[in-house]
Amino acid sequence: MDLLRYYTKNGELVKVSIEEVESWISNQNKNELADFIYKRFYYRYIKPFEYKADKKIKSKESGKEINEYELLYKNGFSIMANCCLMIEAFKLSTEVGKILIEIAKMHF
Repeated sequence: MDLLRYYTKNGELVKVSIEEVESWISNQNKNELADFIYKRFYYRYIKPFEYKADKKIKSKESGKEINEYELLYKNGFSIMANCCLMIEAFKLSTEVGKILIEIAKMHF
């Protein structure tokens, strides 16, 4: 099972499996873990709002040519809802991490 899947700019599919993450944890590979956490949050919660469509549409309100995605699809509510989900996911992951550390202390 993959914990992370995303495409690079040149179309290459990158997958990160549970086994890879477990290996990084057991080897205390902090750089790989930090990169994984960053990319998991970035590709799920942030990147969708950075999209720029090639097509421009003239705004009737301002008269300016505006990126189609920003004019028709991007909105503050969905951005705020996504931010809330990201905060909840981060908070949950840090709390689960604390619990796992306490369990490890009890057993080792």
